[in-house]
Amino acid sequence: MKGYRLLGFVTVVALALAMLASCATPTPTPTPVPPTPTPVPPTPTPVPPTPTPKPAVPPPNPEAKSLFRYIEKIDDYTVKFYLNRMDVAFLQKMAFNAFGIASPENVKKFGGGGDLFKNPVGTGPYKFVEWKPEDRIVLERFDGYWGEKAKTKTVVFRVIKEATARFLELQAGTVDGIDNMAPDDIPVAQKDPNIQVFFRPKFNIGYLGINRAHKPFDDVRVRQAVGYAINKKAIVESFYPPTAEVATQFIPPGIFGHSKDVPSFEYDPEKAKKLLAEAGYPKGFKTTLWVMPVSRGYYPVPDKIGEAIQAQLKAVGIDAEIVTYDWGTYLDKVAAGEADLFMLGWMADYADATNFLDVFFGKGADMSFGDPNDFPELLSLLDKGASTLDPVERQKIYDEANKFIFEKAIAIPIVHNSSAIAYRKEWTGIYPDPFSNEALWLVEAPGKDTLIYGRSGDSVGLDCADETDGESFWVCKQVFEQLVAFKPGTTEVIPGLAERWEVSPDGLEWTFYLRKGVKFHDGTDFNADAVIFNFERWWDKANPYHKGHTGDFFYWSYFFGGFKGE
Repeated sequence: MKGYRLLGFVTVVALALAMLASCATPTPTPTPVPPTPTPVPPTPTPVPPTPTPKPAVPPPNPEAKSLFRYIEKIDDYTVKFYLNRMDVAFLQKMAFNAFGIASPENVKKFGGGGDLFKNPVGTGPYKFVEWKPEDRIVLERFDGYWGEKAKTKTVVFRVIKEATARFLELQAGTVDGIDNMAPDDIPVAQKDPNIQVFFRPKFNIGYLGINRAHKPFDDVRVRQAVGYAINKKAIVESFYPPTAEVATQFIPPGIFGHSKDVPSFEYDPEKAKKLLAEAGYPKGFKTTLWVMPVSRGYYPVPDKIGEAIQAQLKAVGIDAEIVTYDWGTYLDKVAAGEADLFMLGWMADYADATNFLDVFFGKGADMSFGDPNDFPELLSLLDKGASTLDPVERQKIYDEANKFIFEKAIAIPIVHNSSAIAYRKEWTGIYPDPFSNEALWLVEAPGKDTLIYGRSGDSVGLDCADETDGESFWVCKQVFEQLVAFKPGTTEVIPGLAERWEVSPDGLEWTFYLRKGVKFHDGTDFNADAVIFNFERWWDKANPYHKGHTGDFFYWSYFFGGFKGE
């Protein structure tokens, strides 16, 4: 029984507990508390980077040697040039072939030097193909050209040194055109029904250079004696066509700055002997006469003219031994001041006095005649002439300069010649060029895809900003283009790689607006960066690509006075 009651009690307790459990208030489930979020710092308002301050354009310094003071890229197709002083011929200078824009990538490829002068890449109507020295240079039409395509597919410049040999090949039809005809061949060609003859304007000067840094030419009386010893009239009558004329000064007729009434050396051997005696050379002296190896418009037969000058000097007691070199070496040595007496000349690059007097006697002149700083009064006249707008006042300045050059006998002007070129009759589109560099992309003949042109010498190099000879510039004209150009056959400046330009009222700021879509022959783009690359390379001697062919960049200093920082 005890066992039953215990079991019953346990059962009762268990039921009670169960009932209590079923009747108890349930414990509420706690509401989850979301985690406290990690604070997110506020997004800062973007602050634009502080722009690099634009370099200040330096103020003009009219006394600086360099005409340029600053070059600025305005945008991808706008470039601005700042000058130190006004230059009335600035736009004409910019049109010259030495300032054709080269592919920066190609210049970099050759490090600015090395074989760059053998591998030109520009934007012109023709692209370079090959060069066999002293034989030929071959150009081919650039089909990607931005303007009107070249009329003839291929141009071949052949070297045929003798004028008569060139003419015989023209008669035979083995060449299509020739340069610098010998005077005796001109009337024969004019009578030939298969040949046409053209004459260029007399925009040139053939002269006898005198290096006053070499004794006895440091004495002005000796230099004057040389002037009076030369029978210029006899030379012109013997070796030139009827279109040539005796030169009285360095500026040719038809170019601004030519003086109507300037004194000049007339042939007077007795006066020459008297001057030599006064200078301490009654029996004369020995020297050298350098004779150029190639014919040019101003010296069509240089060897014969050199012999005539030698004989005339001998007649007054000056015994001159004839010296010559290959063309490139000749030019370099003369420019370095190594010659005593020398034959050279100049064909206009643009139609202004500055192209003749500044080149020979200005701040950027080489050492051919001696140090240009020997005559500061002449340098001052030339600076004044280049920056004077009034043509009447400007002419007075050049009259004074021309007289000064005569009185000091810095060099002896001999001849202005209208050089002759000739083509086979079937060729058209020929525009005789005042600057002796015809636009060959305009020349064509029915059924002909190649123009073969005979000329008297080979190019020296095709890194055009660092060359000085006409044979190089003629090829450069076909391959490269400048910001502005000369209208073919004229002296008129027209747009080139720049569509238009603006100039400030004071003439010190020039803005050029560039063509879009122009390609270099290597497929790279022409733009403002390419323009600035080229100009900085030419202007800045510290530029890593200012190496060139010779490293002299003569034309920059000729035209623009000096380099960066000078």
